[in-house]
Amino acid sequence: MWSSYPPFSKISGLSSIGLVWLRGGRSELLYATGLRVSEALGVEAFQVKHEQTCFVVRGKGNRDRVVLYGQEANHWLRQYLTWARPYLLGGHQCSRLFVATRNVGQKLTRTTVYKLVRRYAAKAKIGVPCSPHSLRHAFATHLLNAGANLRVIQLLLGHVSLSSTQIYTHVARERLRKVLALHHPRWYKADVGRFVRVG
Repeated sequence: MWSSYPPFSKISGLSSIGLVWLRGGRSELLYATGLRVSEALGVEAFQVKHEQTCFVVRGKGNRDRVVLYGQEANHWLRQYLTWARPYLLGGHQCSRLFVATRNVGQKLTRTTVYKLVRRYAAKAKIGVPCSPHSLRHAFATHLLNAGANLRVIQLLLGHVSLSSTQIYTHVARERLRKVLALHHPRWYKADVGRFVRVG
């Protein structure tokens, strides 16, 4: 039976991920959805709908919301469900989508996810402290920087209040300031203490 499975090195990589596979410094599912770790770990395997690339999560305050994800995340999630998850379960049953890599038949824990994100962030040479929440933060910030509406981001993150989402506008503003400082001909240059013309 096991002859049809990929090499163990690939299995262990998939197991570490389904949830937190870091490719090019990004976690495909956490980064692709902006999920809280608690939400991701609460997803049941039967909830995943590959054709629709979505599932339902229960967020803060026991509120349900539909979570969408793209084709890249869908690809790795399929790989995880096809190969790694059955291998990790080893014939045991577990309803949760993400299962433990060591405790057979058990769900993945928050502590393990945190360690996995840190480990793969180090391998990707990100160079700054990284946590599962960093990926949620990156999800929102990148959407905002690309022009996404703040209300849409609020829905995607599952925030009840828009004020919770507005924290990301500060990050975006800081990025805009750096762009202006670098490219605008009459932007004040703090490092030289005067207005300078760029270019």
